[in-house]
Amino acid sequence: MDKQHTVLIVDDSLPYRQKIESLYKSLGWECVALCASAIECLEYLDKNPAPDLISLDIIMPEMHGFELLEILKKNEYKSKIVMVSGLPQQAVEDQINRLTLKPDGHISKKESKEAFEAHIEKIMEAG
Repeated sequence: MDKQHTVLIVDDSLPYRQKIESLYKSLGWECVALCASAIECLEYLDKNPAPDLISLDIIMPEMHGFELLEILKKNEYKSKIVMVSGLPQQAVEDQINRLTLKPDGHISKKESKEAFEAHIEKIMEAG
């Protein structure tokens, strides 16, 4: 049997954390933690093994998702990182294009379950 993929979800909105968790669970993933902030995410990763994927909201209090992305990339966690946002896709792409350290992908919070699944599969298959 294939190993079950693991995901850590970081989003300051409880309804979106729950929605995203539900999407991953429907794909057979194990959600190892739901974090309400970047600080909570870093505290979790300091004490636990890194998951296969970290799902990051972009706009959060205390620390922006792109700031957290930079910290995660500099610390060389083996997790793939996907940015999940309610912002218009073009705005997100423009921000990502300006980054030195880039996420492995980005998904709109408004994606259908099928589109979400396709994006996640593509991210996980990429080297």
